[in-house]
Amino acid sequence: MGWKTLEREIILTTPHMGIVREKALTDRGKIVEDYYIVSKGDVAMALPVTKDGNVILVQEYRHGCKDYVWQIPAGIIDHGETPLEAAKRELLEETGYGAESWELLGWWYIASPRMPDRQFVFVARDVHHVGPSHPDAVEEIVTREFSWNDAIRKVLAGEIKDPHSCTALLWAERMPQ
Repeated sequence: MGWKTLEREIILTTPHMGIVREKALTDRGKIVEDYYIVSKGDVAMALPVTKDGNVILVQEYRHGCKDYVWQIPAGIIDHGETPLEAAKRELLEETGYGAESWELLGWWYIASPRMPDRQFVFVARDVHHVGPSHPDAVEEIVTREFSWNDAIRKVLAGEIKDPHSCTALLWAERMPQ
């Protein structure tokens, strides 16, 4: 059934997200008041794999954690865009690469206790360079090719710190080829 929202107040709105306070009635009749994030929406990720089985990762500075983070290309799904269209766009914008085939690996909630947004992950197979990258104005991206084993080793050693990229890589590691 799900909880019933009794009150909702917008606390903060920015170009990238908002904060709302909600009071809700649980299925068992308890009243809960908490804060939730309202963001731009769902996200698409492209896990780019070369013909040789290597993976393309991007590194960029993330001011929220104040660190340079290795991850797979990802971005917000624009209005009217499918998750697959967004994954293709993000791969091209961030790396300058295209792919011969695409497969939905799956999706998950980005942060289920605080927001409803989903993260869709696609495996992009037989990626190849098709032209220059076109990152957003605030993105300063380094693109690098890693062997599959090295990428998995980096996840397990804690060198890839983006949880969504770690999940995608480990999930793909368990997929039948």
